[in-house]
Amino acid sequence: SFGTVLDSLAPKVAALSSTKNKLILTVTEDAEELINGIFSNFMVAETLQQSIAIAKNASNQWELEFTDTFEFNTIYYLDILHFTDCRGNDNPDIKIPFVRLLQPKQGEVLINEVLFNPRADAYDFIELRNSSNNILDIGAIQLARYNDSELQNISRISDTELALFPGEYIALTEDSASLRTEYN
Repeated sequence: SFGTVLDSLAPKVAALSSTKNKLILTVTEDAEELINGIFSNFMVAETLQQSIAIAKNASNQWELEFTDTFEFNTIYYLDILHFTDCRGNDNPDIKIPFVRLLQPKQGEVLINEVLFNPRADAYDFIELRNSSNNILDIGAIQLARYNDSELQNISRISDTELALFPGEYIALTEDSASLRTEYN
């Protein structure tokens, strides 16, 4: 027999990225305010500008367009007054920080430390440092193994944007919990 499970969870913004004048929201479920194009529900706090267009990009991705350009290296906040699903589950007064990230230039992201021979039950890691004065997107940086004059096992750091602030460090590893336990 089938049981009934009522939806009691309000939609959430799972990820947010920005371009010149657009915000891309990845959501856990569609919100009525997005579906119905309620522009006044989405505002950038620092500029007091409301969205001027709302469009669905993919099954769980929406694009909000604004008139003004988002500057690089500036932290903004998207204010969402209500985020309601079709059952009326509301997630009110959401405030999400975002920044328009710069792509790193040569020499701005440095390999600070490499652990290639960890203790038993631990994992390798690479520590990167942002040596610039800019907030950088390091997600597209590729790491690889250099073996016999060729690159092998080439992989991106992340499938999405990944912000690294000026002077900030990040350790990349297969198991971050193990890294914290073993080397904290």
